[in-house]
Amino acid sequence: MRLRAALLPVLSLSLLLLAWQAVVWLMAIPVYLLPAPLDIWRAGLEVSGHLPRHLYSTLITVLAGFGLSVLVAVPLGIAISINKLASEAFYPLLVFANAIPVIAVAPIIVVMFGTGFQSRLIINLLVSFFPIMVATATGILDTPRDYLDLSKASANSFLGELVSVR
Repeated sequence: MRLRAALLPVLSLSLLLLAWQAVVWLMAIPVYLLPAPLDIWRAGLEVSGHLPRHLYSTLITVLAGFGLSVLVAVPLGIAISINKLASEAFYPLLVFANAIPVIAVAPIIVVMFGTGFQSRLIINLLVSFFPIMVATATGILDTPRDYLDLSKASANSFLGELVSVR
């Protein structure tokens, strides 16, 4: 049963690629309109030497954007979930900002900051900020009261021990 579950998707993908290759070949569809799987494979082999450099650049951008998102979104999510004034002040603005599609704002960001690291970082921040902030606020609001009391007691105990050691 496990072999079947593994082989069926592989077989389906293989048949799809074969059909795609056959349609492109039989209908003589130009490469610029619909490249065949073999054309894509060959082009991938030609540029594979550049792949590590581009992967590194992408990884740095993703990690920096995610890290910056966490640094901003988690404290804001905490503030919104535990402070009614912060929630009333910021949450409507954040919902409004999230309603604007990033793809609509991205060209403006690129025109303002260029095509370098800074614009990619801002776009990454816009994409990942809201889900992290909402998940943080929701997680805190959905946590049972007993668990919150336990965490406060643990934190107070830890801080009391830390102060008494000094």
